[in-house]
Amino acid sequence: MGCRFLLLALVLFSSLYLKAQPSPYPQNYFRNPLGIPLQLSANFGELRPDHWHMGLDIRTNQKENLPVYAAAEGYISHIGIRPQSFGRFIIINHPNGLSTLYGHLNDFYPELEEYVIARQYKQESWALELDPSREQFPVQKGKFIAFSGNTGGSQGPHLHFEIFDTKTSKRLNPLLFGFQLADNVPPDILRLATYDRSKSVYEQSPQIFSLKKTDSGYIIPKQPVLRTGLNQLSFAIQAQDKVNGGGSPNGIFSAELFLDGESRLKFILDSIAYEETLYMNAHIDYRHDYKGGVYLQHLSIMPGDRGSVYKQTRGDGVIMLNDTALHAVRIEVRDANGNTSEINFMLQHDDSLSREGNYTQAVKRFVPNRTNTIIKPDFEMFIPEFALYDSFPSLYYRNNSSSV
Repeated sequence: MGCRFLLLALVLFSSLYLKAQPSPYPQNYFRNPLGIPLQLSANFGELRPDHWHMGLDIRTNQKENLPVYAAAEGYISHIGIRPQSFGRFIIINHPNGLSTLYGHLNDFYPELEEYVIARQYKQESWALELDPSREQFPVQKGKFIAFSGNTGGSQGPHLHFEIFDTKTSKRLNPLLFGFQLADNVPPDILRLATYDRSKSVYEQSPQIFSLKKTDSGYIIPKQPVLRTGLNQLSFAIQAQDKVNGGGSPNGIFSAELFLDGESRLKFILDSIAYEETLYMNAHIDYRHDYKGGVYLQHLSIMPGDRGSVYKQTRGDGVIMLNDTALHAVRIEVRDANGNTSEINFMLQHDDSLSREGNYTQAVKRFVPNRTNTIIKPDFEMFIPEFALYDSFPSLYYRNNSSSV
């Protein structure tokens, strides 16, 4: 009887504890920081050179000096003026443990503008970083705080807006917080890429298939069965998202790989720290991008990827084909509003398509997750433990030449 009572008490306590935990994405806590309907030119997680986009770029109708409002109650905790990056920006700390950032601003509201100008004169510097006390500049939700602009590393008038955890500075996807943004448009999936995972992704060009949209999802045209001679393979996709009314294509929110109805791996662009944003180069086929190709987002984890966007459900996304049976592959692609698109096809290993001599271990290789070295009589090179995403051959030669 005592054990049953204890078990019941633990279940009730666990239930109450879980209910008491605050959601990381409180709905309708934040308001639109502009006074016009929310429209985006870029979303969170959009792919950029060497980084993910860490907030929303909100359209200002190609105008500057629109009023910018505090998204929620709090206090101005940081003011920055940088010649590049965010230009003139404000950070507000909120009582719920989150902060908001407003970037590419023109003038601040009068009291704050006077404070900033006085500090600029005192420090004899236009660029500065200030951390006022919580008592100096309290704000209420909807308070006018600045005018929108085009300062810093901006390529046109807009407001850059971020939400992040105040303690960890980890950026959160603002579209998960219930902003009013009309969107019932599912993502577009443009291409599917396959890789031979018996060797490094760095050493190959993927096989790329254009996709066709049908009533039952995306398919590989005229190829209901994808036959391959590979025993180990992985996939990547090119995909984009739009909202109602069109506009520029934005990044997708998540993609999940299923094999024979079982989830294998997914990535979710819901929260990213600035310290890990360079792992975007492991999330995409970096070699393909470097050579001028489109962004291909991997549905497998690179061996040296230490970021947090991938969620393993079973394995690392690399598919092992040890038989010649037909296997059902499904890839689900979602936006932050839950709109979903799918790719569906059958996968089959075919021995007649196998390539001989694909890969050899004869050459010394640099590999991820360990220190790599080349040590010669007159030359040494060290690559730190976590510097590589994937392996590649170590090549060293010496050219004896003398200047005349």
